[in-house]
Amino acid sequence: MAFELVCYLNFGYPTIAEGIRDAELYIANGCRALQLDIPSKDPYLEHDFVKNRMKSCLETEPDYEKYFNGIREIRKRHKDLALYFMLYENTVEELGVQRITDFCHEVGIKYTSYVGNSFDVKHQLEQAGLGICCYVQYHLPDDEVDFAKESSGPVLYQAKSVGKYRPGCQSFADGVQYLRNAGLTMPIYASVGIKTVEDIKMVRESGADGAFIGSVLMNSLSDRQKFAETMKHFSEAAKGDL
Repeated sequence: MAFELVCYLNFGYPTIAEGIRDAELYIANGCRALQLDIPSKDPYLEHDFVKNRMKSCLETEPDYEKYFNGIREIRKRHKDLALYFMLYENTVEELGVQRITDFCHEVGIKYTSYVGNSFDVKHQLEQAGLGICCYVQYHLPDDEVDFAKESSGPVLYQAKSVGKYRPGCQSFADGVQYLRNAGLTMPIYASVGIKTVEDIKMVRESGADGAFIGSVLMNSLSDRQKFAETMKHFSEAAKGDL
């Protein structure tokens, strides 16, 4: 399996049309795997940058079907693009599991990051054939590791420490090896904290299967030339060309 770079785009900001345009910019500059979301009315885990974008999205366009149509357009243009999803539990409960999973199957989304505490909703999504990515913090808490063993999607392992370590696992590579030894069978992707090309190199050398990057790209969208250069460098690093 080749190392996969997954680029997160907070979809629909400032408009759905511009969200499609931004997705095209990602793809034109080397993105081959894109994680999209639809705005949550309560994105409680996000930092203010994403929260404010989601709030603005819903003020501009509250109809979720319009976001689905935007993603359908991206899929229509790019049939081989790997698509991932990010969902909040409150959005799933509002729209319904069936509507969400029918849409994901339609556009070829296999995996979604799911933010919520309802094992029942998670189980319903999985029963309908949608793989759920789970998140493991850098210091590898036992409950999160145990949960990751049952993951039906890639495991998202925090890329940078916030001061906590599991004994014997001070580096990211140590953590990847710990997860492998714990019996994980799904791919391991670095998530949260990827900011530089050097970070991508570190993740590749750790033996992880890929990495998710988000805000560092979205923050550069206002300068198209800067974005293109940043995306190109990340893409090259993911392929091992830098």
